[in-house]
Amino acid sequence: MAQYSYWDGGIIKDEETGMYYMFASRWNQAGGHWGENGISGWQGSQAIYAVSDNLYGPYTDMGPLWPDWCDGAGHNVFPFMVSEDDPLYDEGYRYAIMISDTGMHGEIANGTIHIATDLWIPTNT
Repeated sequence: MAQYSYWDGGIIKDEETGMYYMFASRWNQAGGHWGENGISGWQGSQAIYAVSDNLYGPYTDMGPLWPDWCDGAGHNVFPFMVSEDDPLYDEGYRYAIMISDTGMHGEIANGTIHIATDLWIPTNT
């Protein structure tokens, strides 16, 4: 995890397995915060997930949430559970992630909400 800078992690506990899922953004630390020497900073952030069996970690970085969509773009990653009152709940969706302020592919990615039936298998981007 040392080669990356991480930002804005949110954690959801999987009540069935007892595992903790952290959703955050990361970027290559070699580019610094703003990016330099051809290496993007925070504006090249990817949305990632990491897992742990303890709330306080350590967490294992499992990589980008959606590597094949917009190069994994994601910043200000906000995970949440779908309300039982939401029509998506009746369709089997239990989790969602919203992202914003992505520099990379921002014209497509900013403000998107990604939904899933499980932690973490994205089913709709």
